[in-house]
Amino acid sequence: MAQRTLCCAAALLLTVVLKVAGADLSPAAGEVSVRVAEPAMNEVFAEGATMTLIAEASAPPGRIAKVEFYNNDQLIGVSATAPYQLSYGRGGLLPGNYSIHAKAYDDRGRSAVSPAVTVTARRRAQWTARSYDYEETNEGALKQARLTIPDGLGVVRGVLVFSNAAGGDTREAWKQSWCREFLYMHDFAFLGTKAFNSHSETLIVFHNALRQFAGDSGHREIESAPFAIFGFSAGAGFAMTLLDDRPDRVIACAAVSARNVRMDSNDAVAATPLCLISGEMETTLNAWIVPLMEASRPKGALFSWMSVQGFAHRFAGQQVLAIPLLDQAIRLRYPVGQDPLKGPVQLLPVDPRNGWIADHTTWKSGLTTITPYADFKGPLGTSSWLLNKDIAFIYRAFATYDNPLKITSLPPTTGEPPVLDPGARLTLLVDDSAFPHWRSMEFFAGAQKLGEAHAPPARFTVSDLKTGVYAFTVLATDAKGIARTSNPALVLVRKLPKEAP
Repeated sequence: MAQRTLCCAAALLLTVVLKVAGADLSPAAGEVSVRVAEPAMNEVFAEGATMTLIAEASAPPGRIAKVEFYNNDQLIGVSATAPYQLSYGRGGLLPGNYSIHAKAYDDRGRSAVSPAVTVTARRRAQWTARSYDYEETNEGALKQARLTIPDGLGVVRGVLVFSNAAGGDTREAWKQSWCREFLYMHDFAFLGTKAFNSHSETLIVFHNALRQFAGDSGHREIESAPFAIFGFSAGAGFAMTLLDDRPDRVIACAAVSARNVRMDSNDAVAATPLCLISGEMETTLNAWIVPLMEASRPKGALFSWMSVQGFAHRFAGQQVLAIPLLDQAIRLRYPVGQDPLKGPVQLLPVDPRNGWIADHTTWKSGLTTITPYADFKGPLGTSSWLLNKDIAFIYRAFATYDNPLKITSLPPTTGEPPVLDPGARLTLLVDDSAFPHWRSMEFFAGAQKLGEAHAPPARFTVSDLKTGVYAFTVLATDAKGIARTSNPALVLVRKLPKEAP
């Protein structure tokens, strides 16, 4: 009996000591815990990809002060607020093995280290290409063009034309990720230029170059293959001049900050999808575009226009809209089974009724209004015609002013779009700090809804991506029904080479 009393007294004394010593010694206080939620153990990335790092951490009853991410012993970065996440490899992962762990600290100075997660970045098979050069003196200036054709391409189905700005040179621009993967995806060649500054005279040089390229490369179909055309500044002016000259061969045209434009909007030109992108501060240029849209849109021209917030005369990221437009236009207008070796490709006409309409007057309202063609009731002169619902969703995200949501796991619009391999998994991380009281958040690729969230964290993972051009956006809605969008983020999932070099 005395022994039992002694035990009970000891237990009571132990309880009192624990309470006096404080929460750090009490089992109820818990410990700091942390684990790496992404990437997954043994996940495989392609060379050049970006890795999303996500940690889950807790420290009851206190709070987590920060989480550090490491590759082996190298500090990658720090996240101080939940959800604890960041992107690694903005310049592209190098081939090799990575051992990722996280270390969490709480507000009492305690810390914990997670188990390591091992992942691999594999060297990817690379495409190769061959280039052909042409030069001609015209107007007292040496004008140069270069045609680049992917190796192993049996038939060139079309030509992506990217003409230079004044003083610029786009002959090697095909090496940019969004150009290069576009070529391989569609079996297109690339035509870049230098000193193509005067448009009507340069047209002669352009067609002379095509004839020589057809002979030099052995691809006679180049003389009859259609064009997807893109340009900035004077290059955009040449793109529109080429559209005016050969609308029968132009699939679609994206013109960024067009200068020195000579264009007659005849019926054939008006029936070709044209997207004009300018900068908000290009007042002289915008003063030219407004009357063009007011005159052409009521007549049914398939033209669109948007002005990038905060931009002056600068090429920086407009491909986030231009490349999806050209990609979708090729898929819509290029007839199945058409062989340019047998003569000019008869491009399919575009039915305006299948498009969508954007209202320019709503750019600064918080969310640019987009509607199906049949549902638009506003004045056509202040509207844009958009190729389809996918392009409308991308346009809405790019055109809307003061987007409060930011996709942070991908490079900014002005950065180089990442290239993934087919089957890749991608996590979209969203900074929602400027719109924190959302009730639902929808994640889109074009207009395809990928999924949604109804509470933080603001992220979504999409798996098994197929070859194609993706422009991801987010649309969040609060309790009052107010919807806000994110910036668009461009990603290309490449067409793999048939065999590694």
